[in-house]
Amino acid sequence: MTDEPQSIEVVPGIHLRLLPGRSRETIASIIENAEIFDMTKIRERYMRDHDLAADIAEMQERELKRYLAICAVFDEPIGMRGDVDQFWHTFILFTREYLAFCYQVAGEGNFIHHTPNVARGSPNSDLRDQPDEPSEPPLDYLTFWLAYSYLFQQPPNPAAWPQL
Repeated sequence: MTDEPQSIEVVPGIHLRLLPGRSRETIASIIENAEIFDMTKIRERYMRDHDLAADIAEMQERELKRYLAICAVFDEPIGMRGDVDQFWHTFILFTREYLAFCYQVAGEGNFIHHTPNVARGSPNSDLRDQPDEPSEPPLDYLTFWLAYSYLFQQPPNPAAWPQL
């Protein structure tokens, strides 16, 4: 029998499932490992490719690290919307660094997959005529908001994340 929680109550009455082996201590370690991971060359490439100021790129880097930490903690679909996704696309191009980040943050042998949204506006979708951003946020993005607010004790940064 383990004393590790199976889920966390993020707001009264709403629980999010944790990945196996996640305890308060491992969650704190996941967040710390994400925060300290050096992304200097990824950030510089992102700034160059997207013609961004350093402060904007640094903020998006911090928010991506937080998003990926959330993915490493919860056993739930975690939605992604907004410009931070472009930073993730750049990060994935640096395959060695991305793999090292995944192992350092999520644990050896664990990979944080990027799953593109093909449900809207995609040639593989029957929903081509619908807007890219639905008027109602999808459940996985609401899950992101709840998880972020719980782990970081504040709502997601409005400069980085589309509002609900």
